Amino acid sequence: MVLAVIQDAGMRAYVRADLEIAGHRIIEADGCLQAELLLNNGLHPDLVLIACTSFQGHEADSCRRLLRSAPADKTCVIAGAGHEGLLEEARGLGIRFPLRAPLTAPPSPQW
Repeated sequence: MVLAVIQDAGMRAYVRADLEIAGHRIIEADGCLQAELLLNNGLHPDLVLIACTSFQGHEADSCRRLLRSAPADKTCVIAGAGHEGLLEEARGLGIRFPLRAPLTAPPSPQW
């Protein structure tokens, strides 16, 4: 089971399609606050996928709280250009799985 917090609709659809094809069940949270509540209420996902598109103000605070409450060994953070601070905070919390946005499909294998 994957808990996904992805605000960008295109990225969310891309990630959802790939994970579902691989047979994973996806639970989509509306935001970092909802994801934090799900984790605090006993949800134990195999992966927490966090893509914070705005790392400013209230959203940044919610994202920081989620990063602290999510299991570091099961958390992947997706950050775009200009969000190096988010990746640094994640690394400081022991999160070892950063991805850079934009996510793109891998090239087709050449047979």
